[in-house]
Amino acid sequence: MINAVISRIGRIPIDIYVMLMLFALVLGSDVAFGDKAPFMKDILYMYLFLFLITRTTLQRKSKAYFPLSQAIFNFAAMFIGTAILMLLLPSQVTALLIQGSFEGAVIFAASFGVLYAFIKAYIEEDIFRNRLVTVVGAKGQAVLFGLFHFFVLFAVFGFSYMLVLPVLMLMGLGYIWSRVHDRFGTIGSTGSHFAYNAAIMGILPRLLGSIV
Repeated sequence: MINAVISRIGRIPIDIYVMLMLFALVLGSDVAFGDKAPFMKDILYMYLFLFLITRTTLQRKSKAYFPLSQAIFNFAAMFIGTAILMLLLPSQVTALLIQGSFEGAVIFAASFGVLYAFIKAYIEEDIFRNRLVTVVGAKGQAVLFGLFHFFVLFAVFGFSYMLVLPVLMLMGLGYIWSRVHDRFGTIGSTGSHFAYNAAIMGILPRLLGSIV
């Protein structure tokens, strides 16, 4: 009975779960983000729009199917590996990465933070590593990934030369995640991306200790 239920759950596309989580986060934004709620809602709506438009206009890179157990393993392995790496990075490097993240200054409940970090990671992986890569290639999507974050940061903070290096680092991460995607699929690269988001948003240090 339990195996049958798990099997049925595993057949539901993860996109459905992500959409439900996104709407839940929008509805609970006042609790999740406090006085930042209007701004964060705009960010969530932007991700929803990009998610829907790319799903209807661009083909996936691969339709290869991972069994649920393999997908969970891929996600967990990439999350744990990236989390350990982020926690071991020198504080100067993590500070530089946080400079490129407007979420680093947002204070909200850890449970909502985890949800938000996962939603962002999955949508970005689906858009850049799973769809745009079919049009512009691995290097092209990495450049677009960095530029996307640059324009978001520009809209929030205005232009600053301090953003250039973090954006270049994000381009490099975009290329690395493309290679992870090739080996472990979207759910695997999402696990790594999720750990990165959790680290720069301050969730990992709270859960696992301070970044050294």
